[in-house]
Amino acid sequence: MPDVFVNYRTGDEESAATMIARKLARRFGGERIFFAGNSIEFGHRFPVELVRAVEE
Repeated sequence: MPDVFVNYRTGDEESAATMIARKLARRFGGERIFFAGNSIEFGHRFPVELVRAVEE
């Protein structure tokens, strides 16, 4: 279960959020970071997965 949830709005400095998520993953391990672009598998419903991750 991820401990850190990185959130951003599309078109709103996604590159900064990506860099932050990468740094956090290096520091704490990628399995502990939730970053939608990397954490939601293809074919899964995006809104459902976001809510699930926040609830965890």
